[in-house]
Amino acid sequence: MSVFKNYEPGEPTCRLYVKNIAKQVEEKDLKYIYGRYIDPSSEAERNMFDIMLMEGRMKGQAFVGLPSERCAEKARRDTNGYVLYDKPLVVQFARSAKPKADVPDPKKGSRPR
Repeated sequence: MSVFKNYEPGEPTCRLYVKNIAKQVEEKDLKYIYGRYIDPSSEAERNMFDIMLMEGRMKGQAFVGLPSERCAEKARRDTNGYVLYDKPLVVQFARSAKPKADVPDPKKGSRPR
């Protein structure tokens, strides 16, 4: 399938990036799917469980916060390709929002000043 053409799972993290989400999907649908990966009796895990379904230009994408990398890895393996409203979900580990200041960008190269 073309949505998986250049699929890369990314570096493991406790946050997942989900894309190719059908327009009619609601936050409750994702809570139902990803809620299986937390322990509902643990208040700490319930507090770490977070879903942010994007709107506007980012519609069709979501971020899912889980309690641990282990939970996120299992959820990624289980739900990547899961068909919801006739569209397969594409699930990857979310990248960090923080820029990596200590790692040089190989595209820019190092130019003497």
